[in-house]
Amino acid sequence: MENKKSAIVIDNAFLYAGTENICNFMTECISKNSNIDILSVKGTGKPFYSFSGVNQILTFNDSKHPVFDIVKKIKKEQYNSVFIISMGRLSFEFMLCLMFFKKNSFTKLIACEHVSFQSFNFLIKKMKLWALKKYDKVVVLTELDKNYFLSKKINAIKILNPINYRNHIKNKKFRKALAIGRLSRQKGFDILLSIWKDFINNNPGWVLDIAGDGECLEELKLQCQKLNISDSVSFLGKIQDVSSLYKYSDMFLMTSRYEGLPLVLLEAKSWSLPCIAFDCPTGPREIIVDNKDGFLIEMSDYYSYLEKMNKLANDFDLLREFSYNTKLTYKKFSNDAICSQWLELI
Repeated sequence: MENKKSAIVIDNAFLYAGTENICNFMTECISKNSNIDILSVKGTGKPFYSFSGVNQILTFNDSKHPVFDIVKKIKKEQYNSVFIISMGRLSFEFMLCLMFFKKNSFTKLIACEHVSFQSFNFLIKKMKLWALKKYDKVVVLTELDKNYFLSKKINAIKILNPINYRNHIKNKKFRKALAIGRLSRQKGFDILLSIWKDFINNNPGWVLDIAGDGECLEELKLQCQKLNISDSVSFLGKIQDVSSLYKYSDMFLMTSRYEGLPLVLLEAKSWSLPCIAFDCPTGPREIIVDNKDGFLIEMSDYYSYLEKMNKLANDFDLLREFSYNTKLTYKKFSNDAICSQWLELI
């Protein structure tokens, strides 16, 4: 039997955020039954992730109309399955460009939505609903988005991001808190720094490590100076291997204004690291089991967030209990179960 051909379309295959990490995991799964090409709208250089199961990575960085040219490439190659990994408008733009071509009945089109639908404005929602109804399948990260799309007659399925559980139960206190992510307004690091100001006043000697880079770096550094907390906050930049950060931290902190299914929370959980996060739309509620392996905090309730940080910082028995409980709560994120779901789609 002839081997299948699949394509994954992504905005930038050369970045290192959660979306690209999940793309890497998808290639490992799908390559078991299909040859894979990655078609990147933009980006150049060496990819951050290995993409070991991929036949080739093609970038359309120099194209004047990259999405249109990607559609043209897909029509020429006649892939069996095409996955569109979308953080916003890409699933809409792809379907819009596809209208200029006749759709092959044998090509299965699958949109993979990596940002909560409810986080978009009214116009983007209308555009995406129009487009997503035309896909054969729409993969989402949360139950909320799945149920919403099904109510709109969109063929949606939930596939979680995976966890490779390390069984690293916390047995020692390091007086370190960890936050990881793109330094953008969405991730709410400005909120975290304001909370940290009050936390460090009551817990001297603690350090907050922030890994990642982005457009808000200088603004956040200036905020640290104004709050007089620069000595207790370390901006680590882009880190290739974050394993040691998870291993030698006591708690993971997330103050995002909105999410999809945040991979950093899953990675923290894989290292048995207790997490505190705002119950933002969407994601943290799907990962953290409140009062069992971490704390979910109502949005904008800074006082409760600070209270839970103080609790974990000063109750090591509770910290160890939460760390141990990740053994019980990670199982729905197991690699094998999730990989089989991706294989079923092709």
